[in-house]
Amino acid sequence: MATIQEPQLDETVWTNPSEIQRLGGLNQNTVHFYFSQSPFFDRSSKNGVLITQAQFNPSMAYILFNRDAFERRLQEMPGVEYLIASDTPELRSFPSNESNGIWILRKQERKSASLNAEVEVLSTYFIVNTNVFMASSIGDIMNNRLVSPNPNYKNYTFN
Repeated sequence: MATIQEPQLDETVWTNPSEIQRLGGLNQNTVHFYFSQSPFFDRSSKNGVLITQAQFNPSMAYILFNRDAFERRLQEMPGVEYLIASDTPELRSFPSNESNGIWILRKQERKSASLNAEVEVLSTYFIVNTNVFMASSIGDIMNNRLVSPNPNYKNYTFN
């Protein structure tokens, strides 16, 4: 019996229009929660723990949709986290129901509870408008370039 192979995550594009509508649009304060709904998200990460705690603890609920507070809280703990490495600040002035923007998120392991702690980047993700992508690893790119034959080889002449 043949098994169905799941597509590689770095070959997956995920979007959820109903979640965008429920959130009132995708912006700097909803991007973490939107990403947490994707298949790329590790629920055992610090982000997953904080989201679960905030959903059931009214005194923490404000951090769910406040990017600065959420990221400050993440930086207070060592472990695996997703942080926004880059965004499009010029789009922050758009109304919150606009789902335009580009965000780069990094899954990283923070070695200690400090803003300047050493971190190891584990993977990178892109959100373009409402589409979430995983960046290919350097190893995957190099392997593809080395294994794929170059069609121009036949044009080379050796003297």
